[in-house]
Amino acid sequence: MGLSFHPIKHIKKVINLYDDLICTQLIKDSSMECLNKQCGRDEIIIDFLGMYDKNNITYFYVFSNYPIELPLDYKDKIRLNCHGNTRVSFYNCLSGHKIDWSSPQMKSKLRVLRMANQEQASKNVDAFNLHDNLASMGRQEFIENSLIYLSNADIRRNRTLLKSSVMMTISGIRGEEFDESVAAIVEYCKHIGLQAERVTYDVPDILSYFSPFRHLRYDVGKRVDNIPSQILPDELVARFSSYSQGILGVGGKRALYFGTDIYSGFPVLKVVKYTPEAPEIWLCTAETGGGKSFFVKSLILQLLANNMNGTIMDVEGNEYSYLAEFCSRGSKVVVLNMGEGQGKYFDPVEIPKPTGIEDIDKDAKKMSIDFTNAILKVLLGRAYEENVWLSSVVNDVVATTYNRFGITDDRRSWILSEGMTLYDVFDTLRIMHDFIRSNSEERRTILNKYHIEMPEYTNNKDYMKAIEQAVAFISPYFLKDGLRSSLFKERVLVSDVAEADLVVCSFGMAGKATHAIDEVQLALMQLSAAQISHQRSIFSKAKGKFNFKVWEEFQRWGKFPDSDKTIGVAVTGGRKLGDTNIIITNFVKELLDEDRFAIFSNKTSFMIGSIDDKQVRDELADRLSIPNMKHELDNIAAAHKTDDNFKNASGGSSSLFRFGFLLGLDNSKYGVAKMLVPRTMAKSDLFRTGVKVDDDSEE
Repeated sequence: MGLSFHPIKHIKKVINLYDDLICTQLIKDSSMECLNKQCGRDEIIIDFLGMYDKNNITYFYVFSNYPIELPLDYKDKIRLNCHGNTRVSFYNCLSGHKIDWSSPQMKSKLRVLRMANQEQASKNVDAFNLHDNLASMGRQEFIENSLIYLSNADIRRNRTLLKSSVMMTISGIRGEEFDESVAAIVEYCKHIGLQAERVTYDVPDILSYFSPFRHLRYDVGKRVDNIPSQILPDELVARFSSYSQGILGVGGKRALYFGTDIYSGFPVLKVVKYTPEAPEIWLCTAETGGGKSFFVKSLILQLLANNMNGTIMDVEGNEYSYLAEFCSRGSKVVVLNMGEGQGKYFDPVEIPKPTGIEDIDKDAKKMSIDFTNAILKVLLGRAYEENVWLSSVVNDVVATTYNRFGITDDRRSWILSEGMTLYDVFDTLRIMHDFIRSNSEERRTILNKYHIEMPEYTNNKDYMKAIEQAVAFISPYFLKDGLRSSLFKERVLVSDVAEADLVVCSFGMAGKATHAIDEVQLALMQLSAAQISHQRSIFSKAKGKFNFKVWEEFQRWGKFPDSDKTIGVAVTGGRKLGDTNIIITNFVKELLDEDRFAIFSNKTSFMIGSIDDKQVRDELADRLSIPNMKHELDNIAAAHKTDDNFKNASGGSSSLFRFGFLLGLDNSKYGVAKMLVPRTMAKSDLFRTGVKVDDDSEE
């Protein structure tokens, strides 16, 4: 039988082919529009466009030409253009090459180049035609320098020449973020003169050419004769290979050790505050026993050693006592404790001494007044909201207190506030109370004795009733035998808070449920945290220092009433003051459910340890735009469940992932690291969490 030929079918196939080719050009920049849209769940498609499955896609590029000058870190800078989950990889195919300088072909090329050089030299180039000739002059100079370089490399330095072809892949989840990343990368390559050509038709052949198993097939490479390549000496190829292979992060001034990469064994480094305005909000989370405190304490010691001020907000109240004691031996450390029966509190009444920064100094009195007013409002509780006259009473009491001591808007008088406390404000309240209950003669005596002035509406019945109410609510806190006097037992000076290298604020809530704590005490805790946080930031800035803040057991702050208006502002609003905020929580699920403080949208780096709940791990990975690293989180969680749970966190465990943390530094660098410190240091009280027992000597 003879072969039959169907011209109509043949024409239809040709038309379909060109239809595919044209369609590829039209939709090649849209990752959502693929030629084969019906992908199965586990199906991977390779066609004219690239390689993709139902959700993910990969584009392929080859470098057809390099510019005369190329940044050594051009790969890192290309990766900086990635948005979301987009990733860039590079593949370099190398083969030996030899230039036969005596061959007829080479001699012919050299003659052509010499003629072009002579033609360029014969041109009369001046200022009026320089613009038209500058590019060709540069190319000619580059050719000459290249010939000199290659000759020296071949004869004098005996270098090996290599034929180098580079493929770049851009991979990610299909969608707008991926398309924006591709456009940004292509634009950057154009900007530096790097010609990156998109592979759209020869994708299977390109993949075969760059495959590490290409030597198994004798015909691979013969079918692809258009792979761009450059002839380079081995010393230049080495320069193109990044020195940071396997290294996560970069070093420099204020660089911190964030652990050791579990795969490469290199230290993980991060520069803190690479510019004074750079935001630094770090999220550290792991379940109980996952090594959070060990990891963060290692960072705290480094931050202090880098001459940064520190402020630790510890809701529980006992986590950092050993660290505070250790640091106090060589640094100034202040410990505040607002816990029940402790009463070591920060008093805002005294006006801070001048810092030398006009924007801060001019508002010093107003800041003290505002913080003092805020404390009185908290002590009055719900009554303040229910009785509008209490607002006038609070303002009058604070203003009268400063007037009693001769403090005016004249800054020279502010020094008179030294030593003033909330007890002075309470004394003023009692004087005003005595005044409204006295007759005319007694009132004149009070005015003369205390040198105060009373407002004209003093005789208003509602105002008088509000003063009576204020005395009733506030007296238990400031009377000697008052029921709540333990909250204000020992005053911490403003100057102490300003000058300390480290301030630890303990709130004594270990083992206590939020609902079991008096709501006034809760409000005082978060108000104190907001006040101290702000004071520490402005005083650190005045001294030319950065301030870091640690928010321990952060999930508990979220349960405080209106905490987003106080703590939230302190956490997310400190960038301009040079703050570094470290958020620590072992209940990240609560942040995922309700991120009242906008931590996920503002975080710049994160450290994720062992999390037992698979659903939480997956949700967290998606929220942080690292779905490709879910497997790493699974490995860390699995390692935490092994039988060697009582191995120390300094690396004594046999498991590679045990006490490991998935790191995301500056929203761009990701890896798994483990904080390694000397064993004797790891076993010391400095890193201890919980109760010390007699048999702790050997773990």
